[in-house]
Amino acid sequence: MTTMCQRLLARAAELGPLSQADLVAALPVCIPAAKALGLSGTAGLACLAGLVQVVAGSLSRQDEAAAACHAWLAALGTADVATALAVHDVDLSAALAGARSAGNDILIAASEAVRRGLAGDIPQAETIFADAAAAATAQALAGNLPLYRSIRDAAMAYAQLADPLVGLRRVLRVGQ
Repeated sequence: MTTMCQRLLARAAELGPLSQADLVAALPVCIPAAKALGLSGTAGLACLAGLVQVVAGSLSRQDEAAAACHAWLAALGTADVATALAVHDVDLSAALAGARSAGNDILIAASEAVRRGLAGDIPQAETIFADAAAAATAQALAGNLPLYRSIRDAAMAYAQLADPLVGLRRVLRVGQ
């Protein structure tokens, strides 16, 4: 694991219920479905870490977070979910494509599309998602978008530091 990824996961672990080791164990479960949606690279890892932390914080069993996230991510790529949202005049494919092309977070775009499809009635997520774990993930993310954003952004910012001590070393040299 690269140092950048280690820093990203360490920061995400500080901001949620799962430890860094738990995040490392959870991510391989989610990565294939996330990749199919277009998540990749460090930004994709930050999104996944934020999602898993938010879901882990809302489930009664944190060890189920990875499977629940995978269920939601995989469901977003299915015709069943697209059709269920289309009934409510929400085009999930267009929402995700628009987010990708604009460089926006596709998990937020998906969550907002589901919220629009449910007219804001997120507890009814099971009407969109047949899988209870996917519905629980939809509810957790929709109800905790500010927390998701803060974990994602903090983890990404921390990962992008070339060396956490560079600024301190620069200040110390100036003072000499």
